[in-house]
Amino acid sequence: MSNDERTPCFLKPIYLKKPKSYEQAIDFVKTSIYQNHPVSLLILFHQAPELEEDNWHWVCITGYKQNHHQEMIIFSDCGERREIDAHILFDINKVNVFKMVSMKNDPQK
Repeated sequence: MSNDERTPCFLKPIYLKKPKSYEQAIDFVKTSIYQNHPVSLLILFHQAPELEEDNWHWVCITGYKQNHHQEMIIFSDCGERREIDAHILFDINKVNVFKMVSMKNDPQK
């Protein structure tokens, strides 16, 4: 198929710049993933030892898993699939700084 035959896709960014709660952050991820939209996550600073190498770094959240005891975030980091407890990643405090963006179809275009 040539570029001339493709239907354009218009997307609108949806930002969550500073989550106010764990619930707001996890709901943002679940809604985006449910709509088949990955989430770009910028970790500016995080105090968790599991994320020490990910400060000032973008990762792509591609899914989540949950059971009775735990919610896990699935993400891609430098081409590797990783998982982290959502309560660790979305620990809302003044030290941890992260931002998220997802996309949705923009019917206005």
